[in-house]
Amino acid sequence: MVHSVSINNSDSFLQQERQLQAQQLFNDQLAMTFSPHDKETLLLQARKSIQEICQNHSYSVCDLSPFSSQLQQPMACFVTLTKNQRLRGCIGSLSAHQPLIQDVICNARAAASRDSRFNSVTEDELDNIHIEISILSPIQVITFNNEEEMLEQIRPGIDGIVLEYGQNHATFLPLVWQQINNKEDFIRELKIKAGIESDFWSDKMHVSRYQTLIIEEDE
Repeated sequence: MVHSVSINNSDSFLQQERQLQAQQLFNDQLAMTFSPHDKETLLLQARKSIQEICQNHSYSVCDLSPFSSQLQQPMACFVTLTKNQRLRGCIGSLSAHQPLIQDVICNARAAASRDSRFNSVTEDELDNIHIEISILSPIQVITFNNEEEMLEQIRPGIDGIVLEYGQNHATFLPLVWQQINNKEDFIRELKIKAGIESDFWSDKMHVSRYQTLIIEEDE
């Protein structure tokens, strides 16, 4: 029985290693996929959508046909807004369900108006809002037997983490490592964000990771 478990664990870790290799290839390809013009377009459309919702309190349907084929590929993203280097809103998608350009527009608008942690961004704030777009890789499930094994597989500064337990779930983008650089504290804070006690653990807890390609405005 022990031997069988060992083989299963070995297979699981081998699968994860292959996932990481595939992920690195994905990141390299992703970085080359977007031209400087594509990146500028994403940031421009994000800002336009924020301006529209702040000024008009409504939005128009965007025609996607003028955008490049790269921007019309299904990809998931988060849009993070900061003001004076402090978080002002962050909304995103964990799975690719619509064209990237549409996901950026929708999430930028939502980050400015529907993040429950903040009041809506006002027109007076627009000049001081900094936009950062995180384009997500496919989600990778982490296989582990206990919390210690899970922590060993997390890479600070690289991995965004999704934590799920029953109906509770939350994610931290890789950029959160800039504020929390300790693995244990990172997971404790993520549990709290998910509505779980920071020291709670269960075999039924699911943890996944992803990486991001960052596109942001100049400071």
